[in-house]
Amino acid sequence: DSLAAAVPDWRDSDTVARPGGAEREWYALQARPLPRNGPLASVEELRLVRGFDSVMVAGAAILFTVQGPGHVNVNAASAPVLATLPGFTPFVVDAVMQHRSDGERYSDLDALVYGVPLSARTDLLAHYAELRQAVVFAPELLVAQVEGHAPESPAVAREVVTLVPAGNRLAVVRQEVW
Repeated sequence: DSLAAAVPDWRDSDTVARPGGAEREWYALQARPLPRNGPLASVEELRLVRGFDSVMVAGAAILFTVQGPGHVNVNAASAPVLATLPGFTPFVVDAVMQHRSDGERYSDLDALVYGVPLSARTDLLAHYAELRQAVVFAPELLVAQVEGHAPESPAVAREVVTLVPAGNRLAVVRQEVW
């Protein structure tokens, strides 16, 4: 709970700490960098947030990104990411993963709600409005990260390409090389 409170405190512009969270005063007393009061610039920035350590951030970097509009694609997200969504009990997550392993995809939130067993619908319906803002059912953008190097050479090339669907093709909207 304290991690769940610390992240929005880091991102929001107010100075009121949530229960278990931390705002500017706490960081100043600890002689730590002050909260951004805006969106995270990178997943690695979580290292600066109260309660996070390098191991936790490394695990988060595998599951999350700060690129894109912030929605979760139900048809592509991993089980741990789905489990972070409101109303996604372990039973709902298992049902979604089974549906996907059967080669099926959900077309929208209603198809999801009415596609899970009746016993799981209550949890999803209780969070329907939140889910409408949080989930999508097709990719809004794709991020490809590529790293290459020559054998026995210390030189490494890295490229991150952001693509968006454009009809039946993909369009490059951002390219970073270093």
